Amino acid sequence: MLYAGVFFTFAPVGILIAMCQPSPWGWGAGLVSAAFSGVIALGWVYAISMRRWWLLVPLLVLPPFAADLVYRPAQWLGVFALGDDLSTTARMIIHAVLATAMVSIGFTLTIRFVQRQEASQSRLRTEIDLAQRIHDNLIPALRIVDHGFEAAGRCEASAEMGGDLLDAVRRDGRTDLFVADVSGHGVGAAVVMAMVKSALRMRLSGEDDLPLTEVLTDLSRVVAEVCTEGMFVTLACVRLVRDSREVEVALAGHPPVFIRRASGAMERIDNDALPLGIRAEETFGSVRVALDPGDSLVLYTDGLFEVFNDANAQLGIDGLEAIVRDACAHAPVDALDEMLTRVRAFGPKRDDQTALVLRLPREGGRAP
Repeated sequence: MLYAGVFFTFAPVGILIAMCQPSPWGWGAGLVSAAFSGVIALGWVYAISMRRWWLLVPLLVLPPFAADLVYRPAQWLGVFALGDDLSTTARMIIHAVLATAMVSIGFTLTIRFVQRQEASQSRLRTEIDLAQRIHDNLIPALRIVDHGFEAAGRCEASAEMGGDLLDAVRRDGRTDLFVADVSGHGVGAAVVMAMVKSALRMRLSGEDDLPLTEVLTDLSRVVAEVCTEGMFVTLACVRLVRDSREVEVALAGHPPVFIRRASGAMERIDNDALPLGIRAEETFGSVRVALDPGDSLVLYTDGLFEVFNDANAQLGIDGLEAIVRDACAHAPVDALDEMLTRVRAFGPKRDDQTALVLRLPREGGRAP
């Protein structure tokens, strides 16, 4: 419909050419000229919209040769002579009517095209808004005060939908915390994120003492089977057990986990496994870390350190570690706010940003 609108909108240029001759052409010649003008306009629209820039060269060269390319063949076929027997006034009236009709048709078709596009965009916007609400419900801000620990987490997507996952599964004196990052962006990553969350919860709802390493192994097999080639998921998880100050940490291709001791000293738990979905037979390990009162453990996605400032310098892991060291002098909620604020102050958000801060209160024992 757009191309038809363009054709009829610019075809009257050919009618004007026919009218401006010393002796106005007949309506047959006028139609031939109008068709040539409309086709040239279509060529320009197609070349620009499809970025076929090389087509602009023949479109610039063709008009001066219109007589040889179009008009003479039309004369040989007898089309050009149609209407020559009419008076000059009759020719002018017919041309005026043809030009008015073409402009009206072109305008109508263009308006119809715009209306359809607006309706389509409105439906798309409604669907995106619904998807965004579902997405926000899937990864709400996290706040837990239980098992002698306090945790706070938040996920901020870079667009309407993101591929980061933040979740907590609590059962029988055990809490499992997860931070994951699906490769890619947008709707596709968000769909995989929802699938990963469902698979995690389904797997953890079965056996009571299912090891974290087995959870990651099973999840990796699922991701490898259902996701497209080249798509993968990095994941960091922490298991807390009631009345224990020891936490279990497992990683799958994820950035290092930070441990900020109450003294201000920083430690890292580095990843030594592939992301989920790279190899179905990949196995995963875990480490156990003892936390003392005031110690914090921080999980995050790469959107927090792959941030660039105006000088095109990246924040990096070391830069984020410095932010974590300062921020985690405070309670998890405040530490989380300070981390995200300082990262945004360094540079604009280009990727989903998710962080989780876990802390053993300084007073020790069960958190209030």
